[in-house]
Amino acid sequence: MSVEWKRSLIESTTSWRQRIQLISSFVPFDGDSLLLTGSFDHCFYHELEVRFEAVSYSGLPVNGFISPRFSIATDAERKLHGHLDIGVNDVLFKIQNHSESADVPAYFVVAERVSIIEGTVFYYSRNHLKPGERIAEWVTKETRQTKAQ
Repeated sequence: MSVEWKRSLIESTTSWRQRIQLISSFVPFDGDSLLLTGSFDHCFYHELEVRFEAVSYSGLPVNGFISPRFSIATDAERKLHGHLDIGVNDVLFKIQNHSESADVPAYFVVAERVSIIEGTVFYYSRNHLKPGERIAEWVTKETRQTKAQ
């Protein structure tokens, strides 16, 4: 993995971490992928998606994160997770809650790729979407048709 790619991941997560205080809703999708969403109000929408693809391991907490920090695991951390049989194309991603304390638990995901998608995803049907807005895939077609009438 290139140094530029690592720097891009860390810079991206730093910019939205200041706006979005909670990452939750770990949603598996499309077989071997994992979706994390971030929002101040998960009742109605989310503003951030972190999609891990070709996931072979996920050791995430069930209650989500507060102001998460994403990074690539160090060589030492990778060795500690050697029992996971991490492949040549796999990346060991490390996620921690933001804290000034040095004693913050780390959680890990092994995946080949990650993408960060910003934009508002509404959990209900609505008209007149602005650029960067969309309706969640799971909102049914019937719900959308009812709202449009």
